[in-house]
Amino acid sequence: MMKICVDRLLDAIGRYDPSGCYDEVFTEVSDRIGERGEAGKTDICVLIAWKRATQGAWITDFLLTPEAAVRDRT
Repeated sequence: MMKICVDRLLDAIGRYDPSGCYDEVFTEVSDRIGERGEAGKTDICVLIAWKRATQGAWITDFLLTPEAAVRDRT
């Protein structure tokens, strides 16, 4: 079982693309938490939504949309 988990983790690391838009939310919130030294309810809610993105196609599509495109549309 442990070998399967490690193999899956290594595979996921190999496929990770840090240049994509998906992690923009995580990076922004983690930077903000690091600067302030604390997290608020909004930060925690954002991270929960980001972490659970695979549970809904709409949020995955949203997270794959560049920040600039979201701001242009809103």
